[in-house]
Amino acid sequence: MIFLKKINDFCLYLLVLSVVFEFWNPFDLKGVLSITMVVFFIYIISTLPFLNKRLSFFYLGPYIKPILLFLLIEAISSFLNITYIEELNDLFTTRILKFLFLLLILGNHLISNPTILLYVLKIYTFGIFLLSVLFLFGIGVDIDFTEGESRLIIFGENPNNIGIKAVIGALILLSFILEQKFNIIYKIFMGLMLVPIFPLISATASRGAVFTFFIGAAVMILLLKKNFKVKFLIIILASIVGVLLFNYFLSNEIFYTRFMQFVDEGKTGRNDIWEIAFGFFVDNPFLGVGRSGFKPMMKETFGGAMGAHNAFLEILATTGLIGFIVFMIFYFRLLILAHNNFKRTKTVLIFLLFSAITLHIFKAGGAISSLFVWFVFAILIGSTRMNNHVIN
Repeated sequence: MIFLKKINDFCLYLLVLSVVFEFWNPFDLKGVLSITMVVFFIYIISTLPFLNKRLSFFYLGPYIKPILLFLLIEAISSFLNITYIEELNDLFTTRILKFLFLLLILGNHLISNPTILLYVLKIYTFGIFLLSVLFLFGIGVDIDFTEGESRLIIFGENPNNIGIKAVIGALILLSFILEQKFNIIYKIFMGLMLVPIFPLISATASRGAVFTFFIGAAVMILLLKKNFKVKFLIIILASIVGVLLFNYFLSNEIFYTRFMQFVDEGKTGRNDIWEIAFGFFVDNPFLGVGRSGFKPMMKETFGGAMGAHNAFLEILATTGLIGFIVFMIFYFRLLILAHNNFKRTKTVLIFLLFSAITLHIFKAGGAISSLFVWFVFAILIGSTRMNNHVIN
C-alpha cells in the first residue's frame, strides 16, 4: 500500500506540472484531449485504491454543496430565460461538475497528507520556471493579433492566463525566499528561478498580472514576521527592486500603451462590457438572465461571443442575487480558510494565493470554468491541516 501511495503522489506531481501547460494539445485533437486531461486520467487511475477516502465529504462538503446549489440555480434561471439551448452547457456550466470532482479528489489527497502540499507548490514553481525558459528559447510561442495589438500565445494559452500563472509562481518563490526556513543556498537557487519568470510576465503585457504581483509582494513584505530592522531593510531593498522591475515592464511597448490608457483615460478595455453585463443584472436582479439568455444577449450587443470579463459580475448577470449569494458562501469559506491558515502558520503564502486568484477572477470572464482556478481552490482547501511543522 505504501508503494501505491508513492505512485499516487507521483501522479499528483505530474498533474501539477501539467496544469502549467493546460492548453497544450500535442495530440492535435482540437482541445478534446490535452496533455493535462491525459495526466488527469492517469492520476484518477492511481487514486482508485484510495477512492473511498478521496470521495469523503467530511472536509470538502462545506465547499462542494454551495457550488452544486449554485449550478441548480443557474439551470433554473436558464429555463426561465430560455432563448436557445443547443447543448447542456447552455443550461449550466457543465465543466464545473468535472472540476468539482477534481476538487474533491485533490483536496482530500492534500488534506490526508499535508506534507506533500509543499512539494506540490515546489513542483508548480518548477513548471513555471520551465515554461519561462521554453519561452526564452522561443519554444511553443506564437503571436495573436487582437484589436490591433499583438499578444503572446504560449502552448496555446492566452496572455492573461499565462500572466496570472507566472505571477502566482513568482509569489510562491518569493514566499519561499522571505518566509520559509530553507537554507541560504536553496534560497539563492529559488531567487535564480525568479529571473526568467519576469520576462515571461512582461511579454504577456497583462496589466492585471503585473498589478497582482506588486500588490501580492507588498502585502507579503508588510506582513512578514521579522524584527523592525530586518523588515525596514527588506522594505528599502524591495522598493528599489520594485521600481527597477516596473520600469522593465514599462519597456514593453504593448504594456506601456495599455498601462497609459488606464492611467490617462481610466479604461481597462472592459468598461463597456461591464456596463452591459451589469445592466442585465439590474433588469433581472433576483435570478439573472441565465446562461441561455446571457450568451445570445451578449452576442447581439457585441456582434459575437463575449463574456463579462469579470466572473463575479457574470454570476450576477446569469443567476442574480440568489445565485451570487450562494456562490459567495463558497468563496467566503475560502476566505476564512486562508485567514485561519495565516493565523496558524504565521505565513502569508496561502492567503496570497487566495488574493491573487480573486484578482484574476475579477478581470477574467469565465474564470470559474477554468481548470487552473479550481486547481488553486483545491490547494487552498488542501491547506486545511497545514501548520508550521509542514512549512518548515
